[in-house]
Amino acid sequence: MTILEANKQFCVAIVDDDDDSGSLMQEFLESRGMVSERFLDAESLLDALPLCFTGILLDLNLPNMPGSECGFKLRRLGYVAPIIAISGNMERWDLDELMHLGFTRALAKPLNLNSLIHLLQEEL
Repeated sequence: MTILEANKQFCVAIVDDDDDSGSLMQEFLESRGMVSERFLDAESLLDALPLCFTGILLDLNLPNMPGSECGFKLRRLGYVAPIIAISGNMERWDLDELMHLGFTRALAKPLNLNSLIHLLQEEL
């Protein structure tokens, strides 16, 4: 068992198919003392015991299964921790619609990393 697996209850999942964006978020969170685990698609997250994560940063525009569908599935599986929608096309989404799908908050890309950490501190 890795340290990450042992500490998943304190781990934020980052689901983003953009490698640069995902790496940036992960490096930033880890520089602030937070543990994170990255996923490139929704299916990988759903296969990884997602109920163990403290919070999830979930890109809405993912290949195969959109983040909106993944967020809805997570709630149906009983996930109760914060799910934060992230998207480069946030203007296409209505916050009430996202909340209906199970999202707690939403952030537009490019992410303001200080806003991200502030939001995570509020939610977690």
